Amino acid sequence: MKVKIYRNLHRDAFSVVDKATGKVAFYAETFGLADAVFRVQKGGRQTVLRENRKNVHAYVQGTLLWFCGADREGWVIGLTYHPKWLPLTALKDAHPGSDSFGAIVRRDRHGFQDVTYNPYKAGDFMSNGKPVKAAEEVVGFATGKIQAKGISK
Repeated sequence: MKVKIYRNLHRDAFSVVDKATGKVAFYAETFGLADAVFRVQKGGRQTVLRENRKNVHAYVQGTLLWFCGADREGWVIGLTYHPKWLPLTALKDAHPGSDSFGAIVRRDRHGFQDVTYNPYKAGDFMSNGKPVKAAEEVVGFATGKIQAKGISK
């Protein structure tokens, strides 16, 4: 599934937009993407700088590998698209902080680097002080942190 993902500050989660429909498909606490491209809409950034108010103008797009979110009753739900990721379909008794939930987000992080975006500091997503355009894999965490592996600058 091809998606665009951005941090939703009102929901304290990631909004996952289905690229086929252009609509928010669901909200995720954590996610994994493959073949990711980082996008910043320059006009949206200029509006942020001019009005000193945030808007949605930066996102990462790619192929959704997996996600974790919570339904209205607080049960963790998930979905997997690729066999190299842990299957998330049988987590009805998992919750953030539990061992089974933690195993999902603590996959081997070797080679992953933090990626950040601050419209007031730079016009690109950044990692180690350098612009990031794409990555082989991207993981988003419930804290809002994003990490990437196989970064192209």
